[in-house]
Parts: sequence; structure tokens; C-alpha cells
Amino acid sequence: MKPEDRKSMKLELPEEVIAKAGVKAEKDLQKKCEGWLRYNNIEFLHLSYRAREKIGWPDLVFANPFDNGRMYGVELKSLQAKASPE
Repeated sequence: MKPEDRKSMKLELPEEVIAKAGVKAEKDLQKKCEGWLRYNNIEFLHLSYRAREKIGWPDLVFANPFDNGRMYGVELKSLQAKASPE
């Protein structure tokens, strides 16, 4: 996604969220992202780690009202963590 598109939809890259919020743990990042989604009245789904049926399911799934309801799946990682290939 182009930076200008992200800006028009009020979306930030994970690195931007982490730097801005001073997030150290993925759990903190998750809470910050969920708070932002709630603040912007965006419905989202977050399955707990135990509830996930399949490795690779994103941490957050939501429909973006700023992008005609387009669905997004977002995997959150702290600066210390690595995403798996799944």
C-alpha cells in the first residue's frame, strides 16, 4: 500500500505504532491497536492464542470503513519477535 493511501486511511505501519507508543511487548502492541480500532469505531476480531485453529491466522481481522469495508488481516510482532513463514 502506498504511504499516501495509508495516510488518507489513517493507518500506520507497525514500526510507527511501536515507536509512537513506546511498545516493548507484542501484548502491549495488541492492546494499543485494539484501543485505536475501538476509538475509531472499527469492529475487529481477535482470537486468543488458544482459540486459533490454524497457524498463521492474523492477530487482528477487521473491515476498514475508510477503505469501503475492505477486509484486513494484521499480524502483530514486537521488535524482538519474528513472523513465521505461515
